[in-house]
Amino acid sequence: MEKIMPKANPSHTTPVTIDHPPSMLRGIVEKIERLREERAQIGYDIQDVFKTANLAGFDVKAIRHLIDDRKKVADADAVRSELADTLATARAYAREMDHDA
Repeated sequence: MEKIMPKANPSHTTPVTIDHPPSMLRGIVEKIERLREERAQIGYDIQDVFKTANLAGFDVKAIRHLIDDRKKVADADAVRSELADTLATARAYAREMDHDA
């Protein structure tokens, strides 16, 4: 068993006992380590693609701006979609309230 400090109340100093097998924590730590290694490898792969683009004569700075702009558009589309869903839910709720009245 491991003792951890609760997150909810930082002024609370009594350790809390949680009954988790040590293998569970080991598995979590190993997965995080593996994912970090994969993330680092992806970073190297991205650098290689930029180097290839540069060697081919492309303006890498312009490519980075293009990628950033495309992400902003995708983020804005996601926000618009979420707002549309919220509006549709609100309209359905309003119709239901009118129907019940």
